[in-house]
Amino acid sequence: MKPCRVVLGEAARNVASGTSRFLMVAGFVSAALLITFFIDTSYAHQIQLDAAKFQRAGASIQTIRSDGNISPQTCTALNHGNLRAGALRVSDTKVTASALPASEIPTYTVTSSFITLLFPDNPPASSSGVFISQEVAIALGYTTGDLLVTTAGAASIGGVYSFPSDGRRSDLRYAVVVPSTSQEKFDECWAESWPNEQNLTQLLRSSETLHSDGSANSAEYSQVNSTLGQNFDGFRRFSARPTAALTVVAGLAALVFMIFLGLRRKLEIASLLHAGFRKPDLWAIAFTETLAAILSSLLIAAPIAAVASSYVGTISITPIEIFRNNFLVLSVCAIVGTSLPFLLVRENRLFQYFKDR
Repeated sequence: MKPCRVVLGEAARNVASGTSRFLMVAGFVSAALLITFFIDTSYAHQIQLDAAKFQRAGASIQTIRSDGNISPQTCTALNHGNLRAGALRVSDTKVTASALPASEIPTYTVTSSFITLLFPDNPPASSSGVFISQEVAIALGYTTGDLLVTTAGAASIGGVYSFPSDGRRSDLRYAVVVPSTSQEKFDECWAESWPNEQNLTQLLRSSETLHSDGSANSAEYSQVNSTLGQNFDGFRRFSARPTAALTVVAGLAALVFMIFLGLRRKLEIASLLHAGFRKPDLWAIAFTETLAAILSSLLIAAPIAAVASSYVGTISITPIEIFRNNFLVLSVCAIVGTSLPFLLVRENRLFQYFKDR
């Protein structure tokens, strides 16, 4: 085996002279790495957008309805970890705004924890006051912090929630929501678990009071918005994404490309073998050349991938994993492709290689 300095010196000369096709290899690996990264990351980002749309549309909120049979204490007790829950019932009295005395506004009484379900992105710091829908706010010209003046008095507006017409139920679209600490029975219990990977039916059922004989009431189970499907399994969608196959395709392309370049150097390899070099020495030189090209491609592709990731969201573990996996597969395949020609080239075919050239 040649000394390390001889191997490195020969590899450096091959890189400098262009014999190793250093720029071609570095460019190919960089391009393959970035193309697979962009396509795969774009698909993963779309899954994230779909997940956000699913949650914002209220599709992740499951409900149980049993008029006058929902325990507010039990429903509120469901709040734990990534689970949010709250109870709701139709108020006995509707709000009549002084600005529109001829029109009553549908009014709902809720537990304090219910408010977080109306503000999935930025829950208000306090549940005091009343909460009005965006449609009511537009109709009356109110905003958060204003006083809602009604025929029965005035109440501070704790927040304005959005409940658009995007497939979700319509009862809270134009409504006033009033938090209450009342221990009386409610009509519904809403619960949301995010990530949305579990069926909440059993948990919701626990909020329903039973008859004296222990039998359950007739309850209805549904979603606030059922138009986007029952649940959103982001992990399954990411694991089964078709773009993951691009990593294998790129790896095979790198393998074939490196074999092609290696076979184009078969005359050089046979000549060096005839001059006294051994195959392990030549492989070490070729490995060093390829490794240098791979590391150079990493220096080119990594900053570009990092900048591109910042435009589609915070650089999270998902794009990092995608880039890392693609880089490892391409690197291994490139090195294997570099090694295989050494199994095919024979010193005794030197003159045949010369004639073929």
